[in-house]
Amino acid sequence: MKVLKTKKDRARAPEEEPFVPEFERGQTIPGTSFRVRGVLGRGAFGTVYDCEDGILQVPCAVKIVNRNLVDHPEIEHVMMWEARQTARINSDHVVKVRSVGRTAEAIPRLYINMFKLDGECLFTVLRAIGRLHPIEAIMYASHVAMGLVAAHAIGLVHCDIKPANIFLMRHYDPLTRSYVTRAVVLDLGVARVASTGASERSVGLRGTAITAPPEQYEGRVYPQSDVYALGVTFFMMLAGTHPLAPFNNLRDLLQAKLRPERIKRLRDVIPGIDPELDALVWRMIQPDYLDRPATMEEVLGCLSIIQEREEDRLVAEAILCLLYTSPSPRDRTRS
Repeated sequence: MKVLKTKKDRARAPEEEPFVPEFERGQTIPGTSFRVRGVLGRGAFGTVYDCEDGILQVPCAVKIVNRNLVDHPEIEHVMMWEARQTARINSDHVVKVRSVGRTAEAIPRLYINMFKLDGECLFTVLRAIGRLHPIEAIMYASHVAMGLVAAHAIGLVHCDIKPANIFLMRHYDPLTRSYVTRAVVLDLGVARVASTGASERSVGLRGTAITAPPEQYEGRVYPQSDVYALGVTFFMMLAGTHPLAPFNNLRDLLQAKLRPERIKRLRDVIPGIDPELDALVWRMIQPDYLDRPATMEEVLGCLSIIQEREEDRLVAEAILCLLYTSPSPRDRTRS
């Protein structure tokens, strides 16, 4: 991957060709009952369309292999792996797969039919507002951890936790009679079975460099690899910046990941942050996977304790605010 280091380099960079969807709004994907309403996202391998199922009459998200990749059967293999593994995970915090199939085109293409989520991507939210309130960040991190606990329970490591793969879904809660937000993990396209030893490796980095742990660059993945990626994402939710920023290029980033002294502490970025929250995130993003929390269940347990304490603190502050702003009995008598 070429890294554009200077403004001059960036000025010379060719502009990306505008994206033209293969299916237009109102068109039905051949051989299916999915009527296209728009595009939800696109990647190197496939495009996700906002569709309506004409038979079930419900909205759905349909991921389909890009047409220029039909001659690459390994791409379909990866997408089928993603669909099967996603379907195996039993969690409300992982996107749900309804079915898979092939289009009725001259060269059939694989598609994955998924439940459509209402809300927005965490990446979009952070880009718009910078960072989240600690309570929000803790809640979303807990949701992601719940989804990853379920994945790890069947031996899978997600390998690509990042803000772009976390969706903040709004849904109606009948108990509170209001809409609430739930974080949902997306895209298990690069998920892998956890490595069983230090000598077990694959070729190259599978995942995203910005959040991947050092061992993932060497082709090794463990449950603690997801702990690291969630830790980096959690830091970005809380602080609005990367824990290793600034870095000039990917080589500088990897070197920084191997040096604990380069890692920022939350307490240095957010004065008054909960010391236990600062310590947890610090442990999650350690270079050596053995120095991180051993399991996602451990992370979830720590988050639960911190969240309860943060909520108690907010309630106490609200009570104090009411006490100091409410008129005293004497003032009410005079009025």
